[in-house]
Amino acid sequence: ASSDGIARISTAASGEFAQLQFVNSCGCYWYQTIATDCSLRFYNGDDRVTFAADGKIGITTNSAPAELLTVYCTAACDTALAVYNSNTSSSSKASIKVGNDNSNHLHIYRQGNLANIFYDARQSGSSHQFQIESTGVATINSGFFGIGTVSNSGFGGSCQQVIINGAANARLEFGIGGSQLGGLFSTADYLALYTSGNDYLSFQTCGTERVRILSDG
Repeated sequence: ASSDGIARISTAASGEFAQLQFVNSCGCYWYQTIATDCSLRFYNGDDRVTFAADGKIGITTNSAPAELLTVYCTAACDTALAVYNSNTSSSSKASIKVGNDNSNHLHIYRQGNLANIFYDARQSGSSHQFQIESTGVATINSGFFGIGTVSNSGFGGSCQQVIINGAANARLEFGIGGSQLGGLFSTADYLALYTSGNDYLSFQTCGTERVRILSDG
């Protein structure tokens, strides 16, 4: 104890930790300690929760957390983070928000008991971009879905668009049961509409076939 009315547990030994232990009659215990890196650690057989000196939090890791919240899952763990809401009303959400503030963020949520997952970019001019190794491979913007491009600039203005952009060629394929049936293929010189194998190409209007091109031409 100290003279200023503050209870204190301390140690002056180098490399030793001051500890507060909680032990039940079965010998099960938790203890909290201040480590040499000034982090506050809750321990039960291993570090369970770590509060770093800079305010970052690590769960089930004994390494200094690099992010504001680090959740480490072992090989036996199936889920590292779960967000649930037992209220199934349409106004209720199980959600995560990522962004600057309540007006500018990405809101990922499931609404009530609906099976849909919503990705809501709550900022003017925002878009969804999916990246692999820091390279944008698909982009969803207002009225625009792009594969291999992050912008619809140069693709015909502001109309509703689905764009597939390749470095040398681009392809849109159709298949059934894992087998390719045909598609659209483009290079810098031409655009091809094609079928695969012995399939024929059919042109229809109002559900009625008007022209058929067989596989032999």
